[in-house]
Amino acid sequence: MTDSIISEKITTAIFSLGRLIRKAVPENIQGLSVLQIEALRFIRGGGKVLMRDVADYLYITPPSATSLVDDLVKKGLVERLGDPKDRRVTKIFLTIKGKKILEKSLQKKLENFRKRVEILSAKEKEALLKILEKMAKI
Repeated sequence: MTDSIISEKITTAIFSLGRLIRKAVPENIQGLSVLQIEALRFIRGGGKVLMRDVADYLYITPPSATSLVDDLVKKGLVERLGDPKDRRVTKIFLTIKGKKILEKSLQKKLENFRKRVEILSAKEKEALLKILEKMAKI
């Protein structure tokens, strides 16, 4: 096989695995989409983040990020906090409810991923980890 074909097969396998992992999370967890769950995960990791940070992280436009966050606010999963020094700046953070929903979602994903990794030997797991870490650094 050529490098091009191998790269294409690797890409397909990675996206297939991602779909299978996401599929394990019931969409009815507060009616959240995969994008909304990913936004919650990002917001949790950054503490209080700006709207443009959410847009940049998710590779969506700022108006799309605003709409996404509006839905999360309505569901009581995130809150906005204005900056008293600059009214144009609004920080976003998770509520307690948002943290609970996110943890439930991430736990389901982790359980699903663990099932898939269990088929690998210890040596294969170490090799996979090294490869993924190397790719993440690029």
